[in-house]
Amino acid sequence: MFLSPIFLIGLLAVGLPVAIHFLTRQKSKVLAWGAMDFLKKSINSASSRRQRLRDRLLLLLRTLAIIFLILSFAQPLISKFFTDSQLETVLIWDISMSTLTKGQDGVPRQEQIRQAVLDQLEGLPDHSTVRVLLAGAEIRWLKDEPLALTPNNRESLARVIKTQQVDLGGDSIAKAILLALASPSENSEKKKRNLVVIHDLQEGSWQAEEKDRWSAIDKRVSDAPNISLQLVDLEEFFVHRGSQTAVVSLETNRDTIATGSKQRFRAILRNYSEDRIYDANVIWLINDREVERLDFVELHPESELNLEQFLSIEDSGSQIVECRLEVANDPLLADNSAFLAVSSTTQLPILIVDDTQRIEKGQILPSQFIVASMGGHLSRNPKDKKAPPTQSRSVFKPRVIRSKDLVKTQLDDHLAVIIANADSLPPASYKQLKDFVASGRGLWLMMSQSDGALPSWITQLLKSLDLDSLSQTTLLESPDKKKPMRLAATSTNSDYANAIAAKNLDLSRAKITKLHQLSEVNFLDNEKLLQTPDGHHVILSIPAEPGRVILQMCDLNRSSTNLPILQTFVPIMRETLRECVGHGISIKNLDPGQLLRVPNLNSLDDQIALIITRPDGSTEQLKRLSGEFQTANTFLPGRYTIRGLQDADGKELTQIFIVKRPEDESNLIALADTKAKQLISGSFYGSKNSELEEHKGKWSLAIWFAILAGLLFLVEAILAHRLAKSRLSTSGRIELKPVY
Repeated sequence: MFLSPIFLIGLLAVGLPVAIHFLTRQKSKVLAWGAMDFLKKSINSASSRRQRLRDRLLLLLRTLAIIFLILSFAQPLISKFFTDSQLETVLIWDISMSTLTKGQDGVPRQEQIRQAVLDQLEGLPDHSTVRVLLAGAEIRWLKDEPLALTPNNRESLARVIKTQQVDLGGDSIAKAILLALASPSENSEKKKRNLVVIHDLQEGSWQAEEKDRWSAIDKRVSDAPNISLQLVDLEEFFVHRGSQTAVVSLETNRDTIATGSKQRFRAILRNYSEDRIYDANVIWLINDREVERLDFVELHPESELNLEQFLSIEDSGSQIVECRLEVANDPLLADNSAFLAVSSTTQLPILIVDDTQRIEKGQILPSQFIVASMGGHLSRNPKDKKAPPTQSRSVFKPRVIRSKDLVKTQLDDHLAVIIANADSLPPASYKQLKDFVASGRGLWLMMSQSDGALPSWITQLLKSLDLDSLSQTTLLESPDKKKPMRLAATSTNSDYANAIAAKNLDLSRAKITKLHQLSEVNFLDNEKLLQTPDGHHVILSIPAEPGRVILQMCDLNRSSTNLPILQTFVPIMRETLRECVGHGISIKNLDPGQLLRVPNLNSLDDQIALIITRPDGSTEQLKRLSGEFQTANTFLPGRYTIRGLQDADGKELTQIFIVKRPEDESNLIALADTKAKQLISGSFYGSKNSELEEHKGKWSLAIWFAILAGLLFLVEAILAHRLAKSRLSTSGRIELKPVY
């Protein structure tokens, strides 16, 4: 291989020394001489042979010198020498959902890619090392350590490759290459590392617009002379001719619903093809059982269709709701279903303490406000205004009492107590509430009094809960009721903030006029659920192991005209109550990589272990932090199962949650093969000459050929000079002919 092969044309000049040698030979004159026999005896024939040998050697030196000089200009290259044990190959294998696309022969694209991986493995030399990096929804190594290719290891790795399943998602191929480059093996600087990308060229996974990542790859490969990066040439990516469709998303308002109640589900269907589809069928399933069916749904070309369906879930426990799309001649079936995890339960009993007697015009009772946030509503009997209000059906089952009735109420029959507004508390209720929290349940305390200092019963209750440092508060009041204080979202790590953000709520429109401000919060595990823009607490969640105490520092202005407050309060109330009473996972439907939280377990025994089973069958024990179990290892789309949970009565629960499938993998637009090679070679952004990169990792022999040419010219000059001296200095040559 030559870096400048054009100079090889100069090899035609090799004939010049030969031509000059024969053209410049002197012609001799023939003279008759009678004493020729005596002269022949006196001439040394060996001397003549040496003379001819020197002439031919001189011709050879001149010819070789010219050949080596021309080769030095052509810059020949040879591969650097590595033993088999010094060769390490990384196979970057695309197992994203798009590889399930079927070709015209009905065979999924993944089988062709899998065979290419096996072919690469088969072609590697014995005793070299190999690693396989899976580029799917989660970029991960097939084996943790490099594998030496003995016959047994090669065979066992091939078996694993043949059984590897495809992920229902996909990630950036550039991210996978960077991980491969950043994970060298032992003594990798002394090894030849060859990174081989085997991919279906689906455009979404390549993310060619990520210039920073591809530039980082270019620099890393350029700076390491022992690393090469190449793309396996497969057949042209299958251009689908069928009806490419997908269920893009499936959503619902709440993931915990009352058993037997109807819940609204929304699905988005997308037609990626340029053809109108008239005969699509939409099937709704609960736990793989068909409950509703819509036939002959029409899908317009390159457009979306929003569907809403009310479903009634009759069984309690974790449920999987599925929306399935059936379309003929769809090349990719894996994205024709979307799943949603919901929890169906009998109504959760909640106790609300409300002593409110009179309300201003345009406002509602605190208990009415709370129940509305729970998804129901309270109404009073017009004939008996003193009777407790009744509530509509929701996942929560609220019961409203007066504070004087608290002592004679069996709190163990409820999972949370909300003190919305109380004139006072009976002395015996302090220990009663303390024992209630100690049993693993939740207490929501609304500091709605706005006359300055907190009432004595609130101070006493906080002391009984060992939260007396929170009883010192000051009242913040807006000087102008027409310019009330605003609210601000909490950190993005909060489930409550995520719930608010998902509804696109504008918290700055919410209004509060009075706020109790804590002078000091010494609890490291506290969590702000809501705050003002300048950082004042509005709703604060504090673990009181094993239970939880929620402090609300104001009444949030229950005016029916203050709609933003209601919109903000709804997700906070629902999420917090689920945390207090659910004893389960915080969110049942996650995005890939989102943090999973399992808060407020009924028991804090260190022996408790929660085991999560992932879609690929692998298991993981969740890490414990501040009374919660957490994991961010949720990259694989699909169904997850958690075992080891307990309900309020100590019974073991098995809960299911879903990680959503990314939308990008449904778009089967192919990346041009030339564009992929440009990204691999580093020439796409003009950062590298692809022709030069092709010769990376090879040694150039140009300098050695130049040195040899110079040495040959030097030897030729010395030899020519010595031969010139030994010859007769005559202007011609005479050949003697004997006469008889």
